[in-house]
Amino acid sequence: MSRFLFLIALCCLSLSAIGQDAVFFSESNNDEYYDTGLAFDNDSYLEQFANDRVREKIPVNLHAYEGNHSLKISWQGHEGGNWAALIIQPGWGVQDIMRQERISFFAYSEEAIAKEDLPAMSFEGNPNNIKSSRVAIGDYNEDIPAGSWVEISVPLSAWKDDPSNVDMDWTQIKAVILNQNKVDDKIHTMLIDNVVATGAPDGPPPAEEVFVKFFSQSHQDGFYDPSYGNALNGSTFKRHSVHASKLIAVNEGFTNNSALELEWNSVAGGDWLGIIFTGYGEGHTHDIYNADELYFWAYSEAGISKEHLPTIYFEADGGPKTRPFPLSNWNEDLPAGVWTRITANMKEIMQHADNANTDWMKIRGVIFGQSEADAQTHNMLVDELTVWIREEIEINQPLNLTAKGYDSHVELRWEAESDVTTNFEIYRTINGEKTLAGRTDRLFYMDFIGQDKTVDYEVRSIGTDGHSDPVFASATTLTFTDEELLEMVQEYTFRFFWEGAHPVSGMTPERIRNNNAPGNVVAAGGSGFGFMAIPVGVERGYISREQGIERMTQMVDFLLMAERHHGAYPHWMNGTTGETVRFGEKDDGADIVETALMVQGMVAANQYFNQQSTEELSIREKVAEILKGIEWNWFRQQDDYHLTWHWSPNYGFEKNLKVSGYNETLITYILAAAEGAHKIPPVVYFEGYTKGNSFLNGNTYYNKYLLPLGKDFGGPLFLSHYSFTVIDPSDLEDNFTKSTEGFNNYMEQCRNHTLINREYCIDNPHQHEGYSDKVWGLTASDNPWGYLAHEPGTRDNGTITPTAALGSIAYTPEESMAALKHFYRELGPQIFDLYGFRDAFNPGENWVASDYICIDQGPILVMIENLRTGLLWKLGMNSPMIKSGLTNLNFEWDESKYGILTPTEGEKELIDIRGFYKANEFGIEVFWERQHALEEVIIYNMQGQVINRHAVNPNNTNSGRLLIPTGPLNQNTFIIAAKFKNQKRISTTRIFGGL
Repeated sequence: MSRFLFLIALCCLSLSAIGQDAVFFSESNNDEYYDTGLAFDNDSYLEQFANDRVREKIPVNLHAYEGNHSLKISWQGHEGGNWAALIIQPGWGVQDIMRQERISFFAYSEEAIAKEDLPAMSFEGNPNNIKSSRVAIGDYNEDIPAGSWVEISVPLSAWKDDPSNVDMDWTQIKAVILNQNKVDDKIHTMLIDNVVATGAPDGPPPAEEVFVKFFSQSHQDGFYDPSYGNALNGSTFKRHSVHASKLIAVNEGFTNNSALELEWNSVAGGDWLGIIFTGYGEGHTHDIYNADELYFWAYSEAGISKEHLPTIYFEADGGPKTRPFPLSNWNEDLPAGVWTRITANMKEIMQHADNANTDWMKIRGVIFGQSEADAQTHNMLVDELTVWIREEIEINQPLNLTAKGYDSHVELRWEAESDVTTNFEIYRTINGEKTLAGRTDRLFYMDFIGQDKTVDYEVRSIGTDGHSDPVFASATTLTFTDEELLEMVQEYTFRFFWEGAHPVSGMTPERIRNNNAPGNVVAAGGSGFGFMAIPVGVERGYISREQGIERMTQMVDFLLMAERHHGAYPHWMNGTTGETVRFGEKDDGADIVETALMVQGMVAANQYFNQQSTEELSIREKVAEILKGIEWNWFRQQDDYHLTWHWSPNYGFEKNLKVSGYNETLITYILAAAEGAHKIPPVVYFEGYTKGNSFLNGNTYYNKYLLPLGKDFGGPLFLSHYSFTVIDPSDLEDNFTKSTEGFNNYMEQCRNHTLINREYCIDNPHQHEGYSDKVWGLTASDNPWGYLAHEPGTRDNGTITPTAALGSIAYTPEESMAALKHFYRELGPQIFDLYGFRDAFNPGENWVASDYICIDQGPILVMIENLRTGLLWKLGMNSPMIKSGLTNLNFEWDESKYGILTPTEGEKELIDIRGFYKANEFGIEVFWERQHALEEVIIYNMQGQVINRHAVNPNNTNSGRLLIPTGPLNQNTFIIAAKFKNQKRISTTRIFGGL
């Protein structure tokens, strides 16, 4: 096992076994701002960091409680205003804080801050960026003194027990939010560090347990409201002096500043009880069916012998109570002055015959009661009263095991007898030696064993009561050629877009974590790659053409019903309803760049489905309707010489981010310039995009690579990917290639950008571990501290992103292929899985991303296909919309290399098409070979809309020449499609001008 593999495995083991804290901030990856922190204000003030690359970020300070960085929160609350600082989990993912008991951080201020002036706190989570209620931090903490770091802590029960948060999924928390709490005429500044949700109880791994809380925190001063206490016949039980039936709450707990105080005196013939309810009134219950243990933390100044500990029992919904059980059955003496964990065996309690009729799915309260009478007063504090359910693991018989060998790994898949979640063990036998390969709770397993090995496998389910019968399969690994390796990577990456698509819309999720099912949020730009994946899948045989048609139809139907803003789509959408999902502050509407990234994939796939079947004709008509509605020109903001990235129905153009070059947004201007009712004039491109601060470069790097366009060193490699997935740069020229010596076409720009990025990694000025001529590639991706657009220079933190090299494979085939082989053959066990290569890895930090991200998987699939067949480039360069946009922006290319899109050999029957104008007649003159029967001629505009159809008279089908009157057409360029008899699809498409 390599050192890298061993440390990754050890890290994962440690986190799953003992990692209880959910960290939202502990360190920044730069000295200026926190990349996964967002800062917003509206009619109030919150300090924000912004430069030419990022905006609305939380500033970072170098004075830290621990490590090198803290977050700087500087605010002033105004009447009617608001501010919010979102501290987001590194990697822009989610945190499971269901088991955690408090949220805490360390705070520092040069000037003292009174507790009532401290901010409020809330949470944001999935689904759909749901927000929790706000809780005033000062309600649970004292003043922050000047010049000292102090710990700030708020119990999570302050939110979890609040009925207004009933829809919060505490296993899917995205951000801790500091909010405006008080209107003040003073600016307060506070540094914060180590923002962590912590305090989970000891116990087995969370994957196999559920914790049901009966008490964690009191929200009342001196008493706990959902409680009841009483005493009879000489026994006593202390209750609140004013709220006479309520249990007493004191400000000294095990995990926070609150605990229940039980004080009793048990006499013979007497009785007492104290009930802790789940809520107010009947109907507020907990399901503790199949529970394993009840536990709580107890404290007594004097100590209590075990026989004098209380009894424990339960009240079910409606009032019936279970049999009491002495806590002495399972515990020793409670020592004096020490918080001690007290337990009760729930299996024994529930299985007792006296409790046979108890509805354990509807338990209303836990009861402490009188045990042995000693006529002595005992006092005990109780905190974190919890029922722990360790779920039974059922045996689920595996079925139909298959094993497929690849170059260095075997993929095993199987079915299961039922839908019950269980664990499976995988055993392998090589050369007669049987070993345990691994365990999983999924129905697949990837086993990296090396090349040219024959392996026998058996898989069995393991459960609480044993294991199932094994199932068997065998496979042999091979030594793949380069073509076979490319095919394998494409096949795996295709799964992300096919198997990982949203089940309702077919659209592409933003990311998929740990091979899990995707969430409900889909991404517009990522779905552009989802569209591109469809023709790749059909041509590669991963899916049938019929399946591709079905998926394409599903996606365009969704887009027709989804929420649009001036025809454009948002960055994120709800994959079921089509509603806009807020991407960020003031980013809750249209995103014209994400729309363009989606449209380029859609029009390329639209070119592929060009046959005359009802289904494919319907696809083309729906795509035309979508394109017709996009108001590209409206995003200019009243004739400004730029497109504007965002528009919000709530904030308009307030975000005001201009789209300028040189970068990945080139495709936006090309599509916006295409012929149509909402096209932009070319001057917007030339005065806006090409006048960007980072448009022209002209420097030579490493004494051999001229970079005509773009920022220093070229920036992240995605800048050379996104706009050239369906636009072929190889012969693409324009004014800038013609006026720049040594710059012949855009392929040279893309290739040199890639080689500069690779050379930088080889040079490795920061001495990051693992970089080499085979381990290279800096672009935007996850990293150990969050998400960053990695690039040469200060944004190089040792993180390598596979899509950087592999998405450039059409520009640098040899260099990228060497990286692919190394990534797979040497690092495959760590970074290659169900959907291909994981998003990123950082060898120096022994870190591998848990996620796959759509805009990183897409270039891998598409650019490998462009290297192998040029399929997406052919589709894109035959798209009328793309060709029109390129032409209007003065790009030039060799159209002949892409041919006529639709005909196969033997179907090129059409000889010529020309427009004519004679004596006020407008029309088309068609010539074809007489032996072929022409049935129909269809005229499309450049947006793909049908504007004229002409069914050919049967008497003229074999004449070889036909005049088709059309009347005046207010267009300059058209698509003419001719359908011949007995052909399954339109045989020929030609573009011509001049009607």
